[in-house]
Amino acid sequence: MLDGLLEIVSDADRGSGALREHGLTFALDERCAFERYSLFVRYLEDSVDDLPRRLSEARETLQLIGASGDVSRECAASVGDLLARLLGALERDRAFAPLATVRDVHYN
Repeated sequence: MLDGLLEIVSDADRGSGALREHGLTFALDERCAFERYSLFVRYLEDSVDDLPRRLSEARETLQLIGASGDVSRECAASVGDLLARLLGALERDRAFAPLATVRDVHYN
């Protein structure tokens, strides 16, 4: 699970860095990283100050947790807050998404 979280946050951090450097071809070359960064921007840009910095800090903290497990409570809480905000936003979005339309079902 930690590896999956680290992959998501690392890709988003990489996407953020590339866009700051105006890597316009980045979206084509690193589609997954760009999409993961876009996910964070879509759901958290208005509620998280300095999102690129928070992503970078989250990546570093998750790497430390994986390497030694020794991080400060503040760093762990910051990562937890960032991921909880994203999860909450995704859950709200899903709850308010329109239901799929009913299709005609034909039985033989």
